Amino acid sequence: MREVGKKTKGNYKGGKYLQRGRVLIYSPDNPSANAQGYIFEHRLLMEGKLGRHLGRKEVVHHIDGDITNNSAINLHLFKDNTSHLRWHNRLGEIALYD
Repeated sequence: MREVGKKTKGNYKGGKYLQRGRVLIYSPDNPSANAQGYIFEHRLLMEGKLGRHLGRKEVVHHIDGDITNNSAINLHLFKDNTSHLRWHNRLGEIALYD
């Protein structure tokens, strides 16, 4: 994981990290946060858009294929990975980035 932004000694409470090109946000109270308290930014943004937490099986897809583009209009929610892969198969694509 590579940190995005500056770390301040003594009062650092978390922030943003990159992992495999995706941004992780410190959100320890989120039920989907990992053991260190981080959640992928695109999932957090989708939760905000929907006004609820995402289920473990739900998949947030980047419409333009750019995993760094987390704008709300670029994110689409699938109920599960099967639905997500079906969508890619219909387009004749292979989901290499999700």
